[in-house]
Amino acid sequence: MINPMRKAGLSAKFVPPVVAVAFLAMAAGAALLVREAREASAVQLELTRAALEAERAAAVRDHTAALESKADTLGRFMAKTSVDLILSYDFPSLVAFQEVAVKDPDVAYAGFLKPDGKPMTEFRKPEGVPVLERRYRIVHDGEHIGTVVVGMSRAALERASAEARERSRKAIEEAQGAAEDTRERFVAIMAADMAVIGLLVAVVLALLFRFLVVRPLGETTELVGELARGGGDLTRALPVRGGDEIARLRRAINAFVGSLREIMTTVAADTRTLSEEASRLRELAGGLSASSSEQRGQAEQVATAINEMAATGQEVARNVGETAEAAEACADEARTGKEVVDATVSGIRELSAEMEGAAEVIARLQSQGERIGTVLEVINDIAEQTNLLALNAAIEAARAGEHGRGFAVVADEVRTLASRTHESTLEIRDMVDQVRQATTDAVAVMGRGQEAARASASQAEQAGQCLQAILERVERIREMTAQIADATRDQSQAVEAINQNVAGMTELSGSTADAAERTRSACDVVAQAAMRLQELVGRFRV
Repeated sequence: MINPMRKAGLSAKFVPPVVAVAFLAMAAGAALLVREAREASAVQLELTRAALEAERAAAVRDHTAALESKADTLGRFMAKTSVDLILSYDFPSLVAFQEVAVKDPDVAYAGFLKPDGKPMTEFRKPEGVPVLERRYRIVHDGEHIGTVVVGMSRAALERASAEARERSRKAIEEAQGAAEDTRERFVAIMAADMAVIGLLVAVVLALLFRFLVVRPLGETTELVGELARGGGDLTRALPVRGGDEIARLRRAINAFVGSLREIMTTVAADTRTLSEEASRLRELAGGLSASSSEQRGQAEQVATAINEMAATGQEVARNVGETAEAAEACADEARTGKEVVDATVSGIRELSAEMEGAAEVIARLQSQGERIGTVLEVINDIAEQTNLLALNAAIEAARAGEHGRGFAVVADEVRTLASRTHESTLEIRDMVDQVRQATTDAVAVMGRGQEAARASASQAEQAGQCLQAILERVERIREMTAQIADATRDQSQAVEAINQNVAGMTELSGSTADAAERTRSACDVVAQAAMRLQELVGRFRV
């Protein structure tokens, strides 16, 4: 269940809590005032009670002092007037005297005691009546002859004290009732004041919040909403007045809109440039694809010529084999010699280039063409060397006479094959030159903005030949046959290397065509993205 307060506006969220807090603050203040008034009333009542109690105590003290004074007067009088009666043992007169004394309502009892404390006359102490008893010595010529006992009644004093206490209680209750009434009126007045003040505070806060917060935030929200919906006027600026939080927010939004306007302007310009560059790059990719197709066709022609040269090399190898067999037959008499074979160390050439896209592939293709030219030079040198070796073999066969006649025929065949190899090499060189020319044209097409590729250094190797110990003429013929066999193997290796390089050229040409096609597809995607970006930027007014 969604909380309704989440959908409420700022006024509904802000004003009621503030008013509630104000009410709570005023209620707390009113409660504090009521408590202070109650405490003050309690203190006043306590002071009143203390004053009344002090007044009652003073009255009790005064009444007690009056009783004591009356008892002292009566006791002293009875002590003076009873001396003769005691000396004459006129006890009835003493009784009559004490009866006269007790007629006073303040006198509870009066009597005479002997010196030993025993009653001299009969008198009765009333029960349940509080009394103030005083005793006075009766002295005659310095002799203690008796004691006057006077009991002053405190009943009147107690009644007066109770009446005073009752009056005090009633006065305090009346004061408490008046204080309660005053407190209730004060609370009612405070409640009315709080209601009026709270209503005024709520109205004032609502109006201030609406004009100072809600309306500026509404304008700000409207502008931000237009931007969030993917459009809007980026030239519009919110008015900024003052330095409060709303003003700082508007100032920040104006700065954001300004930055967004600059970004959109830059994006629009860059999008147009990107679209134009994508079109030019698509045209270049089309030219590169056509050049790559042409290179692939020429590479296939080179592969066909190399296959023919490989067949020629195989025929030369067969003839060399026959020559070797003849040399082996002639070398039976000179078997003490030692066969030395010099192996040719093949150098490894590595093409290392780091180019992006089709430029790297074309540079590698050009490097492969240069390698083919180098290998053709090696093959041409091998063919010339083979021709010289065949000529030397023919001369040696002529010197051998009847034994070298068959070898002379083989040497003639080897020389013929070397001549054919030389011619095939020239044809392949022409084809390779055409491929290199096509590669150069392709590099010229892609050369706009591209850097030249780095070519790795190549290492050439040659076959070394070894120890010749010419012992006899047949051994020399055998060594020449071995040299022809080595040359034939070198030629076969060179042809195989050319075949591999041509295959690599064909593969690189295919890769170049594929890369060009992918480049053109990527250019189409970039152009479409640029158009969509232009549409999005066009929604904003800058």
